[in-house]
Amino acid sequence: MLRELPTGLPQSAPPVEFVPAAKGVYQIQVKELRGKQRGHATLRIG
Repeated sequence: MLRELPTGLPQSAPPVEFVPAAKGVYQIQVKELRGKQRGHATLRIG
């Protein structure tokens, strides 16, 4: 994944970091601010 252009400027926003604080099931939803793309994930931390 390309994160920097030859100019040194970022191509996109930095990656999101998620650190769960407790065991359990986490639901994550991602969507575009301008657009129709959406995604979701389920994380089970045990």
